[in-house]
Amino acid sequence: MQVYDPLCGTHIERAINKVIDMVNRSKSKKAIMLSFNGTKIKVSHKKHPKALAKFYDNECKRHSAEYRNSPEGKQADHEAEERKLRLQNEADKALSELNSLDFSNLKAVIGWFEQIQDASDHVGVDVKPTHIVNEFLQRGFKPGVNCGKDFNGDDEENFARYIIGQALDNLIHVGAIHHMIGKFAEDWRTKFGCAA
Repeated sequence: MQVYDPLCGTHIERAINKVIDMVNRSKSKKAIMLSFNGTKIKVSHKKHPKALAKFYDNECKRHSAEYRNSPEGKQADHEAEERKLRLQNEADKALSELNSLDFSNLKAVIGWFEQIQDASDHVGVDVKPTHIVNEFLQRGFKPGVNCGKDFNGDDEENFARYIIGQALDNLIHVGAIHHMIGKFAEDWRTKFGCAA
């Protein structure tokens, strides 16, 4: 039996329709096996696309339930819960240190955002984004500053405030700090001799 493997990024319904079209165009009208994310779907000219998509969805749910109930799945759930608790503890610690943070020390401020980044980007961990943004706004920091033509990578404060502004903008619009803050911070430290 012919097997069709769709390109990466193809949606299931589009792949099903492509294979149905392939079957219908063939002289023999023989079924073709669609291999999609590890699930095999026998596609014939008699099958309705919605029924095939439902079959795929049910197979995914079945595989997911099997994994969750397996020793590996249970271990993964346990590790995920432990990671979430660890990150929540890190977030709580960082938030408690926010009150004593020297906001005039841009190196310390950037370091604080790096400290809370991973926790902010983890589902189920509450970093209190609104509280963080308000604390920084009260101290004169602004989200999204020094972008485009206003960015000066040769000015230490301009560059630092850009990094901080990006973190604040991420918290406002996404609720999490983008992981690239670490790269930006490292570039800033390297350029201006601000050892971590």
